[in-house]
Amino acid sequence: MDEKRLRSKVRAANRGWPAAVKKKNWQLDYDSGADMLYGSFGPPQEAYSLELENYPSVYLRLRLESNEIVGFDILTLKKGFLRRNKRAAEVFQPIFDSLGEGDWFVRTGPGSKAKGALRSFLFELLTQSAPDLVAA
Repeated sequence: MDEKRLRSKVRAANRGWPAAVKKKNWQLDYDSGADMLYGSFGPPQEAYSLELENYPSVYLRLRLESNEIVGFDILTLKKGFLRRNKRAAEVFQPIFDSLGEGDWFVRTGPGSKAKGALRSFLFELLTQSAPDLVAA
């Protein structure tokens, strides 16, 4: 399937995604060895990845059968992404300060105060990086 057709299918599968994902519990899993952040909206699911054009190390995770956005991955989180994005570094620093430099796993819900800034930043990153895929 060509890129244009795939993006059209993803867009159709994710109408209303911004409002729906705000209501879900998120799971964030940082693997320090791989320097990778895995994020899922609800329980992790089998999915394929689609790279965001504006952020070459950020990938949307899409459910195989439906093309629904079920999560995201950020490659080289500390060594690349946070070094290139000052705002991201500021948002993630309190998380690394409290959870340490090694592997960590957090769940965050819609009303989470402790992880609210991180959740807001990631939501904004995904919606602004792929506006053609996550229209309201």
